[in-house]
Amino acid sequence: MSASQTAEDDEKPARASFLAQGASSWRQMQGWRKGLVVAGAVAVAAYVAWRLVAFASADDNRPAADRIVTALETFRAANGKAPARLEELQPKFFAKLPRPVPDTNFVYAAAPDGKSFWFGYQTSRDNLAEYDSRARKWEYVDYEDSFVLRQRNKEFVKP
Repeated sequence: MSASQTAEDDEKPARASFLAQGASSWRQMQGWRKGLVVAGAVAVAAYVAWRLVAFASADDNRPAADRIVTALETFRAANGKAPARLEELQPKFFAKLPRPVPDTNFVYAAAPDGKSFWFGYQTSRDNLAEYDSRARKWEYVDYEDSFVLRQRNKEFVKP
């Protein structure tokens, strides 16, 4: 056996040990990465669930909102203008004004001349379902695009 062959033989266990340590570190790092990926996926799933629950519960406002809008349109047709405040719908249309579901609000505003009005409710944490009496239709809008929220005389109805 030559001296160079003996040196190579001595390096093989050292190299094997180094590779084994590297493989072990790699497996550990893979486990760490897998843990991070799982934690990230759980966080994303929790966020999506939070958004969906808020949307589903907030959309429970639609039946009450439709009843209020029908009363507002009827009031405007009978009086030539929309009510300045929602309480004007009582007692003729409602013994007690419908309330929004918990953790949401209704919002109402009439134009100063009473010819048009806006009514909205939260559908998620980022937007509103808003009824515009000029178009006579519902739209989903971002808060910054909302007509009702831009009005100075808006009225909020809380649960």
